[in-house]
Amino acid sequence: MTTSMETLFVDGPQALGQWLGNLPGIGLDQILPIVLCGLLGALLVLLGLRLAERWHRWQHRRRLQDAKEILILPPAEVDPDGVKLWWDEAVGLLRRSGWRRLIYGPDHIGFELRWQEQELTYVVWVPGTLPSDPIVAAIRAAWPGAATKVRAARTPLTVLAGPAGHGARAASTSRAGQSDQASLLVDEDGALSAPAGFELFEAGRWVSAKMAGWYTFRHRTDHGVDPVRALIEQGTGLGAGHSACVQILVRPLSRRRVWHIRSGAAGLKTGRTQRSSGLAAGVGRIAVRVFLAAADFALEMLVAIFSTLTGPSAGPRSRPSTRSSTGGSGPVRSAGANPLQDQDVRPGLDKVRTGQLWEVRIRLGVIRTVAEPKKTSSTAARKARRQKIQAGLHQRCHALAAALMVHDDRNGLRAGPLPDPARILGQRRMDSGFVMGTPELASLAALPTDLAVPGLDRAQARTVAAPIGLPSGGRDVKVLGHSLVDGRAVGLSVPDSRQHLHVLGATGVGKSTLMNQMIMNDINAGRGVVLIDPKGDLALDVLDRIPTHAIPRVTLIDPDQPSGSASFNPLQLPARGDAILLVDNLTAIFSGIFGTSWGPRMDDTMRVACLTLMRRPGARLSMVPALLSNKQVRAPLTADLNDASGLGGFWEWYDSAPAAVRSQVIGPVLARMRSFLLRDFVRSTIGRETSTFDLGQVLDGGILIVRIPKGQLGEDASKLMGSMLLAAVWQAATARASVPESRRKDAAVYIDESHNVLNLSVPVTDMLAEARAYHVSFVLAHQNLSQLPREVQSGLSANARNKVYFTCSPEDARQLAEHTTPTLNEHDLSHLGAFTAATRLMAGNRQMPAFTLTTTPMPAPGATTRQQVREHVRRTGPSTDPEDLPSETETP
Repeated sequence: MTTSMETLFVDGPQALGQWLGNLPGIGLDQILPIVLCGLLGALLVLLGLRLAERWHRWQHRRRLQDAKEILILPPAEVDPDGVKLWWDEAVGLLRRSGWRRLIYGPDHIGFELRWQEQELTYVVWVPGTLPSDPIVAAIRAAWPGAATKVRAARTPLTVLAGPAGHGARAASTSRAGQSDQASLLVDEDGALSAPAGFELFEAGRWVSAKMAGWYTFRHRTDHGVDPVRALIEQGTGLGAGHSACVQILVRPLSRRRVWHIRSGAAGLKTGRTQRSSGLAAGVGRIAVRVFLAAADFALEMLVAIFSTLTGPSAGPRSRPSTRSSTGGSGPVRSAGANPLQDQDVRPGLDKVRTGQLWEVRIRLGVIRTVAEPKKTSSTAARKARRQKIQAGLHQRCHALAAALMVHDDRNGLRAGPLPDPARILGQRRMDSGFVMGTPELASLAALPTDLAVPGLDRAQARTVAAPIGLPSGGRDVKVLGHSLVDGRAVGLSVPDSRQHLHVLGATGVGKSTLMNQMIMNDINAGRGVVLIDPKGDLALDVLDRIPTHAIPRVTLIDPDQPSGSASFNPLQLPARGDAILLVDNLTAIFSGIFGTSWGPRMDDTMRVACLTLMRRPGARLSMVPALLSNKQVRAPLTADLNDASGLGGFWEWYDSAPAAVRSQVIGPVLARMRSFLLRDFVRSTIGRETSTFDLGQVLDGGILIVRIPKGQLGEDASKLMGSMLLAAVWQAATARASVPESRRKDAAVYIDESHNVLNLSVPVTDMLAEARAYHVSFVLAHQNLSQLPREVQSGLSANARNKVYFTCSPEDARQLAEHTTPTLNEHDLSHLGAFTAATRLMAGNRQMPAFTLTTTPMPAPGATTRQQVREHVRRTGPSTDPEDLPSETETP
């Protein structure tokens, strides 16, 4: 038997007939080893295939575990060349070392266009085996100004089933993260199923290349318009309950396939496959030759068996060669036989010899959820309804696939049906794909360059990294928020905060959140804090979060405090204070608030009345009406005035003037004073002889919270109280001039709605410039520039050198952009997102470039913190009963 088998393999088919003729004399013991070897070989092949399948599944499970997806919000203007930079950088991020690629397999990423009803989103899927941060950095480098959000990967085809069969936006896109809609069910394999009462319909397509990889597709520059426009338009207009996705999975082409593609491209020119050199290439060629020889041998065996059974052969027949010029099957064709072949040579060689080659897999799918039909509907009606819905989905898939055909050139794309698209797209398994070069892929998988794209939400403003020189934390640092680019904390040092901070932004964009964060930093560090809040909400937020150890330092002025609200006497002269300066501030406050209705005569009358009262201790602002209208009160206060050119001359004229003239002089003053003093809270706060707190001690480490909401006190009363308190704070700050600078403790004054209280006689420019020397920093917040007089705007621009601008109007953006260019322009300032700010800070007495940050969310309020503060104030503060106040007619 052994001799016969050796003869068979040596002599080939000619000996097969003789061997078969001897079969009747061959025993079972001679045939059995051959059968067993064959079975063993088949078993080993099946086992190898099974192990390879399990190995590939294990590799893919590693990719799916902890996979992320990056949502991309394109900038307002997309750079057309950015997409090529993105794919060029993605090559390095996807490449692995040889042994890692052998064990774990090649990594791939997904570029997905998703539609949920009317909303379009761009998503980059990142396997769990790759870090997402470098991918995010590459996206931002390719498209400056793009916003990104990293989250756990989810199935790309999903909608929420509405109560009446209508879809709704995914709950994850809402800030609350909650929805009353019924969501689709996803099993472990990624298959979708509809919840009770709904039906799920789905359709899908796969898209692949028509020809070999060395044939070219259209480049981005070949289109003349945005090449993704057609695809976006076909996905636009999805109805309720619809979701669609175009998924493009890519990975760098393996070396084996690169060699094959390059050989094929070379064959276009030479008419035969160009062989590669090297050990791997030689082994590959030997393996191919062995396989072809085995195939030829098997064919000859079959011919010999057929000849033995049917009779002698007439002789060997010649067969045409099946070896093509490209190493595949088909007749030999010389170069130039195909009329188009010469035109394919140059583009094909350019494609494979320059740039990166990619393996691409395209899938697309559409799903729809609808409410189940009524039970009264007939079977035929239900069937017709399902067919109509399914036909609509197939039409949509066909339209999306057809929109991809705009990339056809010498090579083209073809599409076929994809079963179970929701599950397959959710698995994101990368099988063998077709070949594209980077310029071709940049045309297919790119952000849209059109300015108006239906359903696409864009980044509101560019994101700019914070400068390296800014501090990130520490006891002497006030943390403002976190950089949008790298997430690191960004702060302002205490010495640099003396350059003051200007905060501007519309209502509800994050000003209060920022100020609350800074106030908590100052309180925890033991620095003095003064908060003046004409709106009232910020003060309540601070009361809810004051640390327990800081409660004894709190002084509170609040109309909602039932008892113990602090009292403040605007006419109380501080130590080493100047009475004339105090009265100048007071009259300037009235003039600034009442504007043109406050004339020179009213100003003179108010000034004289206040200076007269301040000659005696215990003077109160609430005594001004009695002084002007009651001669019995006035007489003892003016009896010793004998200066004809000063106060005595005024009162001498006043007492001798007819009653009608006096009424004309004091009528406007009394009217405005009464509108202010008729409120019990105002009268109980400013109607005492002495203040219950020392502003000098507050600046040295205390906490003064002034809550004067305009909704409760009226606009004029709120402005007057806030302005008077600010004037008193400024006097306490200037009193620090007698203290050596090394002993001056840092303090901060926070003023929300600052345009209401900046009514002092001292120009804002001078106040900010001088306050720095007294170690007092100001944080001034408001909504828009039109709220401030021109001179106040100039003062803030020049002397509040730290800037935090939340979103603002285009008119303000044009003016504010002078502080943030070139990194952030006026478009960026007017399109900032909520809780995002354009910021320019001082660091080491040097102004840093502008950047963007996001404010840190306020911590949860303490359950009883506000009540504890109010209880402390009630125990330590004065009575707020108006009946306990001294009489206004009582002479000091």
